[in-house]
Amino acid sequence: MSGLPWKPQVADPILVKWNPLSSSTLLAVLALGLGFENCSGGAKSFILHPGDYIIASLTPSLPVDGTEPYVLPMQVGCGSVNMPCVSVTVCEVGGGSCKTIDHVLVDTGSVGLRIFSNSLTGLNLPQIVDSQNHHLSECQSYADGSSQWGSLVTADLKLGGFVARAIAIQNVDLAFGSVPPDCQSPQGSATAFNGILGVGFFGQDCGAFCASPDHGDNRIYFDCQASDTNCGAHSISVAMLEQMQNPVSQLPEFNNGVILQIPNVSNIGAPPLPGFLILGIKTAPHNTPTGSPVVLQPSASGDIETILNGQTYPAFFDSGSNGIFFPNFLQLPACRQSAGFYCPQQTLPLQGTLLASSPAINQPVQFAIADADQLSQQTGFAVFNNIGGPFAVEFDWGLPFFIGRTVYIGFENTSDGLAVGPYWAY
Repeated sequence: MSGLPWKPQVADPILVKWNPLSSSTLLAVLALGLGFENCSGGAKSFILHPGDYIIASLTPSLPVDGTEPYVLPMQVGCGSVNMPCVSVTVCEVGGGSCKTIDHVLVDTGSVGLRIFSNSLTGLNLPQIVDSQNHHLSECQSYADGSSQWGSLVTADLKLGGFVARAIAIQNVDLAFGSVPPDCQSPQGSATAFNGILGVGFFGQDCGAFCASPDHGDNRIYFDCQASDTNCGAHSISVAMLEQMQNPVSQLPEFNNGVILQIPNVSNIGAPPLPGFLILGIKTAPHNTPTGSPVVLQPSASGDIETILNGQTYPAFFDSGSNGIFFPNFLQLPACRQSAGFYCPQQTLPLQGTLLASSPAINQPVQFAIADADQLSQQTGFAVFNNIGGPFAVEFDWGLPFFIGRTVYIGFENTSDGLAVGPYWAY
C-alpha cells in the first residue's frame, strides 16, 4: 500500500473561458473522478542514496531560496500524488483574527481562493452582497466531475510578505443553504488538501460570460443565503469586478503573474520534495528569467494546441492536474488498480508539439508515460514525471510538465517585458 491517494485529479474548471465541455464530453470525463487508493500488497523497493532521485532541471532555475517576501515555499506531493501545496493566511478584514492554512493546492488552471469551511472556523468572514443585493454563492465545477459549493465571503489574504485587502474567497461548505442539484459530486470537506489557490492567468473566475444579463442562468453564480432551501432556483449574473478575482492580481505589488519552480526527478519518482511559488515576473532580480523562455500566448478561450502522433488537440497547462491527460488514440492499456491512469507494459516515450499563433510557436516537448500501478507500489513516493491517463477531447499538460521546469504564468492585461499577458512560458 502506497499510503498516498492514487486517483486522477483534473482541477481545470469547466468554465466559458476554458472551452466548456458539451454534455456528451462531460459524461466521458466523469470517469476521471473515480477515487482509488492502491492497496495491492508489497512495495517495490529500489536502492537509493540521498539525492539520487533529483536530476538536472530541464529549464534554467531562478536563484530563490524561499526566504524572499515574494516567494512561497511549496511542497510537491503533499498528501496526494503530484499535488503542489502552499500555506496561505486568511484574516478578518481590517486587522481581525487570522488563520494560516496549509495544504492549499496551487492550481494554474483555475482562478480564486477556495477554502473548506472547517479550516475557516473561528473567523468572522461576512458573505458578500453585490450591487444588485444578491447574496453571492458559487458552484465551481471541475473537469474530473467534482465541484465545490459555498458562499463568497470577504477576507484579507496574506501571500508571502504581501496582503490582498478585502477580496472575495469561497467558503466551501455543503451545509450552506442547499446545494444546486446540478453541482455534481461536491467536495464536502478537506481530504488531501484544505483548499485551492487558483492562479490561472485570467482576472476573474468566469468573466464576461457570467457578467452578461443574457447568461443569468449560468449555473455558476447563485443568489443564496444560509437559510435558503432552493438555491438552485436562483442562478444570477454577476459583474466582473464582483466575481471571484485572481488573488495574486489583487496584491499591491508582485501582481503581474506567478512562477512555479519544481526540481526534476528520475523515472522512478521521488518522495515529497520542495518547490517554490514565486509572485511576480520581472519585478525583482530573482524572479527575472535567465535566457529566453519559450512564450505561449493562448487563444481567447484560454487554450493553445498540442499535436500528438499527427492529431491536434486544444491544450492547456494545469498544475492542479496530477498527470498528463490526453485522448487514448494510442490504445494505451488502463491500469488495473490505479483507476483512471495508463499502465503500458514498458515506459512509453512520446513527443508532443506545442502550437501557438501569436507569436507563432512550434515547440516539441518530450514526455513519457509509465506503469502507474508499478510506480504506486513505492512506499512514500509521491512525485512522478511520467504518469498520465485518458481525457476525452483536450490535452492537459498537468504537473509532470512542471516537474524539472521553471514555468511562468503571465496574467491578462499585464506586461512585464517578457510578453503581454495572458501567456505561459518556460
